[in-house]
Amino acid sequence: MNRAEKTKIAQGGWPYLLFIVGCFLLYICGIHIGQIAAIARPWPENMDALLWNAPFSGRVFRGAGTVIFLLFATVTLAGLQAFRSLTDLMDAARDRLQGLDRRHVAAVIGISIFGLPLLIGASMFLPKLLIGIGFLVLGGALLINMGVAGYAVLAVAWVTAGSMLSEDMMRRSYDLHEDCRPGAQIMLRSSEPLACSSIQELGLYHGVLIRSETKSTFVPIDELDQQSVIEAVGRMGNLLF
Repeated sequence: MNRAEKTKIAQGGWPYLLFIVGCFLLYICGIHIGQIAAIARPWPENMDALLWNAPFSGRVFRGAGTVIFLLFATVTLAGLQAFRSLTDLMDAARDRLQGLDRRHVAAVIGISIFGLPLLIGASMFLPKLLIGIGFLVLGGALLINMGVAGYAVLAVAWVTAGSMLSEDMMRRSYDLHEDCRPGAQIMLRSSEPLACSSIQELGLYHGVLIRSETKSTFVPIDELDQQSVIEAVGRMGNLLF
């Protein structure tokens, strides 16, 4: 594969758009993989209902604008001469650094040395986010110019990014997770009763997992009888509605 063929995405047209759409969909898949993998076992017996509900979750698309911007930045950089190969990038970076005022370089290095530990101490999320964006955008621009192998690595990277972000979302979420009162049952709007030992909100999917001693069932919040939920877990159940 020659260089002209390798950089076809960076030249615009349908390959350009397909690349952006494809990576965005892989990122969304990564979010769902991370969310579902984080569900405590046993998984819901009606997993098909959860998976059917997953693509229509609006919360997944809240960061869509940022992700699409990063993809546009990636393909734009891929079209620059400096990103045609790792050697070209290193040469361009060296030339740019040689042209900088050494006082400015020292200031940036100093701020990085003293600032990074503070960021890590405050929250690991921000450093991981910055490193991830750097890899996806700068590394992605290089990978595009490596042909099929580069596309494969970049596809895995975007799925992984979605999964890691999903895991962080789960840790920072305020979704309800309560034990049910002994012998409690939760009624559905269809009048079907479900035995409940605990109830876990899946806010990303606008639903809950109702667990008994032996199984769990996914139920969209719209199908729950509010009064039976409150009777099962107390006033905290109001937070679902």
